Order: sequence, then structure tokens, then C-alpha cells
Amino acid sequence: MKSCIKYLFLMPALMATLGLMSDCRVMAQTNENGPLAHLAQVTFDTGLDVAYSANICTALGVTQPGTPFPVKQRTIDTTENPKLSGLAAKHFMVSRVRGHIDIIIAHRTATEGEFYLTTVQGDLEQAVHAQKGIMPQRIPITDVVKADFEKEKAWWLAQPDPPKVASKP
Repeated sequence: MKSCIKYLFLMPALMATLGLMSDCRVMAQTNENGPLAHLAQVTFDTGLDVAYSANICTALGVTQPGTPFPVKQRTIDTTENPKLSGLAAKHFMVSRVRGHIDIIIAHRTATEGEFYLTTVQGDLEQAVHAQKGIMPQRIPITDVVKADFEKEKAWWLAQPDPPKVASKP
């Protein structure tokens, strides 16, 4: 029984290595620096574990069809009318499943959304448009798309860190 218990402590690291968990507490050891590094670390530390949409992540090129993408996610409701809370939101998602830090920045409403795959350095790699009832589609990275992405990135960089949650003993 004792030999089984010592392997339980290895499971989270093994699961992260196999891409079954998005948690990454070793980011400081990776030498991945850039304008989004701090925000990525805060999201790894405080974000919610989410298996993100397979359709969107397949269109972004980070997962195979039908396979959700495990991420840590930070979401901020941007609905202007408090009575309609949840109709618009911005998401900042991070993952290490592919062996490096992938960042997805998203802005969605109840009917559509824009999703951007980027790096810690803030370089736009892919863009996807999703509309309710229609499969998400990769969109060409034009000057307009780059400008929209830069606006979303700047919005996130201007947000304060979320409050620290006390850990349970």
C-alpha cells in the first residue's frame, strides 16, 4: 500500500506531461518571457480549469477534431446592462498541453465571438470567428484582424490582477 501512495504524488505531474491537465506551476523555469508572461502566470495561478470548445480549438489549430483543449481560464463579464449579465464576456486562456505556453484571447457575445491564438510574446498566430449555429471558421490575418487583436490584448494588459485567494491548509 505504501508504494501505491508515493505514486499518487506523481500523478499531477504525469497528467500535466501527458496533456491531461493545463496546470503549470513551473512556468518560471521555462524562460518564456514577453508582454503576456505575467498575465499568463496569473491565469495559471488563479484561473479555472476548463476543457475549452473542441470546435473553436480545432479551428485555431491547437487540438484534433472532437478533442476539447484543457486550459486555465480567466473570464470577465463585459455586458453593459447588469440585468443581462453573461451576454458578453472576454476570456484569457492559457495552456501548456503542446509543450509551450499557448494563449487564447477571446471576446464573445451570446451570438458570436472572435478568438485569437497568441504567444507569451504577444504574436498573433491564428484568428477564428464563431457564430451561433455555424462551425467556427479560421479567418485570414489582415490588418483589420491584427488591429482588433491588438485592442483585445491591450484591454487584458490593462486589467488588474485578480485578488489572491487564501489557500486551504
